[in-house]
Amino acid sequence: MSTYRRIPAALAALTLSIPAVAQAGKDKPKAPAKEAAVKDTLVKRGGERLRSVEIVELTAETVKYKRAGVDSEMPAAQLLQIEWSDLPDAFELARGAQTKGDAEAAANFFQEAAGKAAEAGRKIFETECRFLAGRALALGMGSDATRAKAAAAALQTYMDAAPNGFRVPEALMLQIRAQRVASDYAAAEAGLKKFEETSTKQIWGLAWDARGKLEKAQLMLVQGKPAEARSAFQGVKSAVDAALGTATDNDAAELQTLKMVAVVSEGETYVRESKLNDAAQYFSQLAASGKADLRAAALAGQAHAEFLQLAGKADVKVLRSLQLKLAEAILLDSTSGDTTAKSLYLQGKVLLALGASNEAETYKQRARDYFDSVVRSYGTSAWAADSRAELQK
Repeated sequence: MSTYRRIPAALAALTLSIPAVAQAGKDKPKAPAKEAAVKDTLVKRGGERLRSVEIVELTAETVKYKRAGVDSEMPAAQLLQIEWSDLPDAFELARGAQTKGDAEAAANFFQEAAGKAAEAGRKIFETECRFLAGRALALGMGSDATRAKAAAAALQTYMDAAPNGFRVPEALMLQIRAQRVASDYAAAEAGLKKFEETSTKQIWGLAWDARGKLEKAQLMLVQGKPAEARSAFQGVKSAVDAALGTATDNDAAELQTLKMVAVVSEGETYVRESKLNDAAQYFSQLAASGKADLRAAALAGQAHAEFLQLAGKADVKVLRSLQLKLAEAILLDSTSGDTTAKSLYLQGKVLLALGASNEAETYKQRARDYFDSVVRSYGTSAWAADSRAELQK
């Protein structure tokens, strides 16, 4: 049995358990399962588990199912996760590929699993696999525009097949992000408008409102509107606080992460405006007041601003202090790894700035090792592209 729940794009991890294996007949192979014969488990946000159910309809608003011959339904907002049964081998291969960071292979295996589900008459599980294929591409696109376009197209395929599907809120959000990475800003803006209208109409809830506001602020930032983005990031913090009042433990943890992203991104808006003194001061204050993960991101942000302030000058005292800040940021970072990727990249840049007169003869190779670590271990990070560029010099 494998566990999947609607996990927003800000959190990438998938949790899976060992699939249940049906017993084959003694004398002849078991016939392909029909959708009605497959019994999955619905887990509600309150912790209740509904076992041996046949899912009849799964939309962004309602979950309809049969259990012991009785038709029932519940609001989709009450559903935490689904434990799918009788999984095809391709599904497990997709999970393995995703764990290894091979997004393309994972997407291909999820598509293969969707084909197997279609053959077995499991339409709802088929559309789930279509979504997961697009999701794998989106989570693995990094800053690659070509991959982002592929992810956006795959997610559109899912939404065309299930226009009101349970995964539509997440699919639409991921598609908007992919369009932003692909620099298709007009499509991203149109997607955000659709997201806001549908979210309000179908009452997706305050948590989705906060997620949408964060994506909108990030779009403003890449469009070169740092002042507007700064106000928008401040709005995200207010939206998160509003959502936390009714959030489950699962949502609360994710919302706190969204808030941290918004707080850190607010400081990045000063960097985009070349207000480096303001950026350094903002991150310095943030580092002094936050918990470990927030302090890690703040230290990396402060180091970045102070490095840019040097404008190529080899101020050894400042560069040594940056090395200490970045080392602490790497030590404290326990979130998605973006802070670590940023810090490793900057460590390489600092080494190059110190140069042969202040470092051992191997300083260039050590800098390359930092860049290589970003590419190998954090290939989907925004800092991977900059690291690749350094390695090509």
